[in-house]
Parts: sequence; C-alpha cells; structure tokens
Amino acid sequence: MTSTANINDTPILAHCHLEDMTDRLVVKEILFLGTGTSGCIPNVRCIVNANSGCLVCPGAGRDPRSRDRRRNTSLLVRVARESVTEPDHYKNILIDAGKSFYEATLQWFPEYGIKRIDAVVLTHPHADAILGIDDLRAWTQYPDLKLTGVPVYLSVDTMATVAQVFPYCVETSRATGGGLVPSLSFHQFDDNTDAFVVCGMPFVPLKVEHGSHRNGDPFYCYGFRFDDIVYVSDCSKIPPATAAKMHHSKLMVMDGLRPKPYASHFSIGQALTAMVDFQAPVGLITGFSHTLKHTEIVDVAERYWNTGHLVFPGDVLERTASYKSLSELVHHNAAADDARAQWEAKRGKVKKLMPAYDGLRVVVYPTADPAVIVP
Repeated sequence: MTSTANINDTPILAHCHLEDMTDRLVVKEILFLGTGTSGCIPNVRCIVNANSGCLVCPGAGRDPRSRDRRRNTSLLVRVARESVTEPDHYKNILIDAGKSFYEATLQWFPEYGIKRIDAVVLTHPHADAILGIDDLRAWTQYPDLKLTGVPVYLSVDTMATVAQVFPYCVETSRATGGGLVPSLSFHQFDDNTDAFVVCGMPFVPLKVEHGSHRNGDPFYCYGFRFDDIVYVSDCSKIPPATAAKMHHSKLMVMDGLRPKPYASHFSIGQALTAMVDFQAPVGLITGFSHTLKHTEIVDVAERYWNTGHLVFPGDVLERTASYKSLSELVHHNAAADDARAQWEAKRGKVKKLMPAYDGLRVVVYPTADPAVIVP
C-alpha cells in the first residue's frame, strides 16, 4: 500500500483574493530558530580536528549562546489581530522543520514563551527543511494544546518527498510501533497558486532557483511574502516573475551563504545587493556557512550600507578576488564624495542591513520600520 492516493486526494490550494482579506491578521514578530546551512555550525569536523584552522566553529562549540552557533534555517512567524497585544494569543506559523528543529525549540521556545505551533509552511524538500517533521508530534498529540491537527502547507514536489520519507505522517494507517505519530493535514500549492491563507494570513509563494538537478534543470525552492515581509532562505537565482513580487517590502530576509558565489545559494554580496535593489528598509541575511564570524559579517554589512562596497577580512579577500580591498576604496576627494552621493541615492530607503542569528527576535510595527530586538 502506498500513499499515492492520499497525495492525489489532497486538493491544490486555489487562488486567494487578497483584496477580500479585509479582516486579516498582521505579523506581530518573527523569531529566527535557525540561520545556518544544512550542516549547521559548528561543523563537527572542525570540533574533532584540532588543526582544522576554522576560526568560527571552535568558539561556536564552546558557547551555546554564541551568535556563530547556527542551526538549519527556520523562522517562526507570530501573527494576531492588530488590537491583540498579549503574546499568548498570537498564532505561531513555523517555516521549515529541518534536522535541528527539535534542538531549536528546546532552546528558544521556553525563552520566548512559545507554547504551541498552529501551522507549518515548507520551502522545499531538502533534509534541512523537512527532517524535523516527525518531531511535530510533540505539538499535536497532547490534550492541553486543544489542536485536532496542525496544517502543513507545501509545494507539490515537497509533498511527494514528505510522503516518501514520512509515509506514516501522510497516511496514519502506515504507522508502526506504538502508533504515536504527528497529527497533520497537508495542503499543497503549485505554480498556479497566487496566494494561500495560513491562520488568516495570506502567503504569496516566491518561486526561486536553488541550484540544479544532475541533468542541469533548475531545482526550485519557495520563499514567501506575508504581511509585507519577504523571506527567501534558499536561493541561487530569482526569476523575473518572482522578482516582480518582491519589491518594496517592509522587511526582507535573504539567503547569503558565504563571501564567494556558490551553486545553490546567494553569496553574502549577492544578498546585500538584492536587498538594496528591492528597497526593503530592513534587510537581514540568513543561511550562513562557517566562513566568517558573525561579527565579521556585521562589519561587512555595515560597510556596504555606508559605502556600497563589499569589503571582506583579508584572508577571505584573498580567496575572493572580485572584491576590492579597503585601500582601493578610501579616497577623500571630490570623486569619492560624488560616488557617495550616488550610492546614497541608490540605497534609497534602506536603513539597516545585518546578519540574522539564531534566537533573533524582530518586532513588526504596523506604521514603523521593524525593530530588531537583541536577546
């Protein structure tokens, strides 16, 4: 018995008329549960090998609250009616439940008073986005949650992979052992789905490339736009049709793996450039490898915001020849002043660029720029 019939019985989400959502919820805050690559930081090989030469992982391994300690990319979106001010009444929408989902909830949910997950949205079928699905049982099986099941929103391709990896979650009759499995309902979207509604909040799928298949065809992943926030955690190329949906958000979160370009991810430079091009007042980078320390990425982002130039630490710069050194950029003359004026005009309404980190909380105000809250 296979789960194919079950998948086909799951309807594709239809178009959502956003103009009809007059009583919709608003995003109150977002919480970063993970901001690292699939392998997480610290990389275990850098910990067991004393001669690894890694400048990031040893410190991340020693300090559980280090901003260099990064789990799989994941975001908790907290929504409520605009008049609601009590966080216990917020709805919690989880974007991605990857390999490190359990550890992330163990650390951050108690600290921020998170007691329930109301819905899950998945970006793509890779392990760092779906392998924590089984751990959702803790959020669906207990009477105090008063939930009959958590809805999961995912693409058709992701649905097919989830059905293969977790057949008992899709078709509970296939459960073995004690039979305690997550109580989930699956809702698929495809390229014809302009938007779908999660806990009253419209989500606009943003189809982007995330590397390629072995035959060279693009592998597609989804970001999302919700309540004037754009979230793209895994991206190597943005198609024009998708880019048209990403301009002039209030807050943008963009994939940025490392200084050098990579086949399946934006580089840090590409992420910074994209956020300026799309003119979000606040831009946050996510999805880092262990190439740079968090403090170094902060410096890179701040310098880029100030000057429009990408300047990396010297040892990284040597491996990134396309970027200019600091000495080439600093010229106190009329030409430099003119260049600065041009950059400030291009930068426009962008007010803040910075790397996200695990545990970062961002409060979203309806009439002001989002506020980054340092825990």
